[in-house]
Amino acid sequence: MKNLFKILVYTSIIFLFIRLYQGDYLTVPTIYNKLYLFFSFAFLFLGMILNTLNWKAILNINNHKISFLDAIRSIGLSIFTKYIPGKVFVILGRAEYISFKYPINRKVSTTISLETQFISIWVGLGMGVLGLILAGGLNKYAFNYLTIIAWGIISVFIFSPIIKVSIEKLSFRLLKKQINLPHTKITNVIRSLPYFMMNWLAWTAGFYFLCNSVIESNVNSLSLGLGFPLAATIGIIAIVSPGGLGVREAVIAYYLSLFELSLVEITTISVFSRLWFLFGEAFIFFLALILEIKERNPKLY
Repeated sequence: MKNLFKILVYTSIIFLFIRLYQGDYLTVPTIYNKLYLFFSFAFLFLGMILNTLNWKAILNINNHKISFLDAIRSIGLSIFTKYIPGKVFVILGRAEYISFKYPINRKVSTTISLETQFISIWVGLGMGVLGLILAGGLNKYAFNYLTIIAWGIISVFIFSPIIKVSIEKLSFRLLKKQINLPHTKITNVIRSLPYFMMNWLAWTAGFYFLCNSVIESNVNSLSLGLGFPLAATIGIIAIVSPGGLGVREAVIAYYLSLFELSLVEITTISVFSRLWFLFGEAFIFFLALILEIKERNPKLY
């Protein structure tokens, strides 16, 4: 593993603990339904595995074949880099790992990584918009309309070469540096869409069970779970917040208010969801770490 990638991994872990300590996200609430809590973690871990398949699928579509285990390693070992201020390191981390292990130019792998991020945001935010519609909140708050507009803008950005070229030219004039943004072909999106859908649906199901595990009266509406892709994608877009800390919880709280939950229940879920997802990130990190150690020291196994 290159020194740059090692530095990214170690730095990300330091920033993660600093942010968690400052935000007091390590509180475990009362669990009313342990079976639902088990289901929530099962779907959470499944979503983490499916997330690595997104990355592998996009690379394969761009004619760069990598192994499933290397997809897990590259995603897992760099999973905490999103907590480093700037938001770009989560894109650079997995790209750096793949460029080190495969004959793929770093700029190419970074561009593909950015393309993966755009598609993931587009799919997740689209599911979040669907959740807002199903929750019946469109007639109540301007935030919902702004979210729909944001999704539309992202859609145009992903699929329109005119927007891509215009941004690249403007960036070159302002920064005096060439920036290559990915242009995603519609056929590429269609081919990779099932992977991204399964990923977000797994996390949606996990969040649904998480919510109902910590409240006394179950909310039977499946649209409850769609609050997670909405909050997670907005957290990604929020550049000023490392890992979406604070932003994701605020959006979750807003979304849950559409279901007329009590303030205590809303606060409990929004805060506990961060710890819940952190367990998922830790799961894929340690799985990747074990696979990395096993590959480098096969005699230990």
